[in-house]
Amino acid sequence: MTALLALHSMPAVAVHAQPQLDDDCATATPTPYTGYSLKTGTSCGQYVYCQDGIVKSWLTCPFGLLFDGDVGKGGICTWAANVECADDAAPESMTAMTFEFEPMTTMNAASSSSSSSS
Repeated sequence: MTALLALHSMPAVAVHAQPQLDDDCATATPTPYTGYSLKTGTSCGQYVYCQDGIVKSWLTCPFGLLFDGDVGKGGICTWAANVECADDAAPESMTAMTFEFEPMTTMNAASSSSSSSS
């Protein structure tokens, strides 16, 4: 019984593992990065918010915009034409995208009135 009481009277020791820093929050300095950072492998279309070297949120630039920044250095979403994306997965520039639109047609008034009178 004495040994059991001795175990209970020992102070608890908390063991805290050092968190694994995210590659998307890496910097050349030993200080963990806090701020916006390029999400690698996303063709500059996505970025993350880092806090003390850990990704806290993952964000996407609106359509037509790219993240103009680098890993661990900050940046902003801006027009794709203004961004030189150095991301390893970067495809052709978004400025090369083309859109095709079909002309709008209007309903023939005669055909719509004949179908409603039947």
